[in-house]
Amino acid sequence: MSTDLSIVIPTFNRADTVPLVLASIEEARGGLAVETILVDDGSTPPAAEALRGRTPAPGRIIRQDNQGLLFARLAGLREALGEFVLFLDSDDLVAPQKLRRQIAAMREQNADVSYTDSTRVQLGTSLADTTPIAAEAPLPVAEDAADFFIRVQPPPHSPVFRTDWLRAIVARPLFAPSAAYNPVAEIWFYHIASVHAAKVIKVTGADTHALIGQHAGARITGNWEDGGSRRWP
Repeated sequence: MSTDLSIVIPTFNRADTVPLVLASIEEARGGLAVETILVDDGSTPPAAEALRGRTPAPGRIIRQDNQGLLFARLAGLREALGEFVLFLDSDDLVAPQKLRRQIAAMREQNADVSYTDSTRVQLGTSLADTTPIAAEAPLPVAEDAADFFIRVQPPPHSPVFRTDWLRAIVARPLFAPSAAYNPVAEIWFYHIASVHAAKVIKVTGADTHALIGQHAGARITGNWEDGGSRRWP
């Protein structure tokens, strides 16, 4: 059976929120064949140990020495089997229709990239007690790929990419990946993609939003390594 979507989830010492991320994916997968790839970037204890016995479990866990967010996403992309790929932080959730509607729209319109708006949510101990806080300002509709990757620059949990398209760009980047991008790893992807042709579409509706988890710990995106000199919070 072919895989529709690979979801790459980097993590570092975040076993408390990972089960919520995976539960939201389970709720949203519908009839899609979805694989989850948890990239453990040197957690202590290892993510496999910290998550043992907790459900739902990730499809695969890849462990590497601590290299930072950009290199964790690249490691997951290399292993992805899906026709499409989505990057989530280990404290981000997905709304119930996000996966199905984005992939359906991409197939119908032969798109390389799709994106949605986002809502901030307060994470609870389960999906049932995770509550919405407020929707983020709607993202503008991109006129072309350069406009999307330079002006719109959505948060990392928003876009779904056609895997072959993204891999081809990563294989011949304008500049090599660097730890300097770890605080905002998606910007490296956006910068190297901005010079390539792509069909980009926006999928709307609150049930398609990426859900930005708020919790007692520091957010991953926006609270990462300081210029690559610090480890994850």
